[in-house]
Amino acid sequence: MIKIRRKKFINRYVRIVIFIFFLIILYTIYISVINDGIRDNIDIGTDVNVEHNGEIYEHVNINSFKFGTVSIGDKVTLDIPMPQSDIVGAMVEFKVYHCVIHAYMDDELIYSFGDQYIQNGKMTGSGTHFISLPQNYQGKHLIIKLYVTEQNAFTTIPNINFQSQLGIIENFIQRSFLQIVTSIFMLGIGIMLIGVIVIFGDLSREYRTMGWMACIAISSALWVMATTGIIQLFVTNYRVIGYIEFLSLDFLLLFFLIFIYELHYERKVKIPLGGLIIMTIIFILTSIICDITNIAHLPEFLTAYHTLAVIVFFVTITVSFLQWRRNKDSSEGILLKGILFVLIVLILELIRFNGEKYLSGFFKGMTVSILPIGIVVFIVSMFAMYVVRMVRSFHENIEKQTLMHIAYTDVLTGVPNRARCEDMFSEYNDNVDEYTIFNFDLNNFKNINDTYGHATGDSLLVDFATIANKTFEKYGFFGRMGGDEFIGLINSCDEHKIANLIRGLQEEIRKNNENTTREYKISVSFGYKSKEKLEDITIWDAYKMADKSMYEYKQAYKKAQGENEEC
Repeated sequence: MIKIRRKKFINRYVRIVIFIFFLIILYTIYISVINDGIRDNIDIGTDVNVEHNGEIYEHVNINSFKFGTVSIGDKVTLDIPMPQSDIVGAMVEFKVYHCVIHAYMDDELIYSFGDQYIQNGKMTGSGTHFISLPQNYQGKHLIIKLYVTEQNAFTTIPNINFQSQLGIIENFIQRSFLQIVTSIFMLGIGIMLIGVIVIFGDLSREYRTMGWMACIAISSALWVMATTGIIQLFVTNYRVIGYIEFLSLDFLLLFFLIFIYELHYERKVKIPLGGLIIMTIIFILTSIICDITNIAHLPEFLTAYHTLAVIVFFVTITVSFLQWRRNKDSSEGILLKGILFVLIVLILELIRFNGEKYLSGFFKGMTVSILPIGIVVFIVSMFAMYVVRMVRSFHENIEKQTLMHIAYTDVLTGVPNRARCEDMFSEYNDNVDEYTIFNFDLNNFKNINDTYGHATGDSLLVDFATIANKTFEKYGFFGRMGGDEFIGLINSCDEHKIANLIRGLQEEIRKNNENTTREYKISVSFGYKSKEKLEDITIWDAYKMADKSMYEYKQAYKKAQGENEEC
């Protein structure tokens, strides 16, 4: 009873969640493409005077200007002329990484950030900053002074946008709408899975796996929200946002490894995965301890994290591929595709991130991370794999499979038996508007039985069933009604398709007869009836008509038996 309740719960609500998510994604893509931008931001970063460590660059486009590799203690000053605009409640929006910020309108300090952190040797964090301008900003100069607090913090500064406060917020939400939906989806999945575990109070292996999947979804959601700035709608402390960004990414890797570890049973697979788990835990603890003691902050471990992530994904995709090869029907094939996709996205993201940061040319302006897409695809594939595995565990136990095989398989030929054929009749009669039913009857079967014995007759049945079943696999259903009578079903009335099927079957029979040394030749009479969409007959009526057509074929065959023994 408990298993039935669990099955119904997962089956019903999981499908609903996945369906709703894809509807939201489609709608989001539509409004993002068709209605791009609620308000037009004014980009004021196209004519800026820049000073970097004493070197002055005049009238540059800050959006594409590269500072080179900045170091701790570097000073960057941006001199931005304000437009002649009548916008009330004007605000400037820009994103920077690991800097103390002082902003002046001419000589008046209007915004500052990070002084208290740098005085205590703490990480300043990253995020989008919003600077409210005084009412008389028109024609003045906005001076932004950046003091770099981390090594290799940035090489470029993204767009500096000017707009009203409401416009800035609306555009910020609009630009991040897909990420907002994605993170809400992942967060919802994680909470839902934790809810399932709490409701059923089950800590078995399957539910532990579900728990780690929930941790992956939640940590992914937090990372997407932190790295895109969405979390600033809820958290305003940039240092806290920085910790959320880096630690959620670290723990995402750890939870992923534990999830893969739980999926596998074999010791030779668990050993390398266990080693990677220990290595990842040591890496996380080391980075946290170094940050707390001010030896090195979390951003300084990013290159090491990238290296560890690539190793983890290569190892996990290898063991998952080997597992999948041993059992190609396993639901792990779904997860394998997800892991492979994430690995490709991760490599592309590393190329994009480092290329945009350190190189120019092709990578110029490539500031949008594609990693959230890879994470979403992986979570969906992981979730799909888990649903398949759970449904399979509830529906397809070994005992039921064995009973079903006995009940619906012809013992001699291995093709579906009469009971299965009659079930297919009912399915077609209720659900299929157009189909063609075939009736096959072996020629000379009684004479072969009488002349060579029943064992030879049985071999004839097996040989024909094997050939016909292989032919019908490409088109539809094939089964044995009893004796030497077989039927076939296809979801089509197309004469060209029917002719190809018959021609293919005859050709396979001819090849078989030419390449055998046995005493008999396979020969079969057949008839078929196509049921059109508007034709008012049942499948049993169609079966009788096909049988009549087969009988007429057989009579003609008997008359010509001396001239042509094959069908």
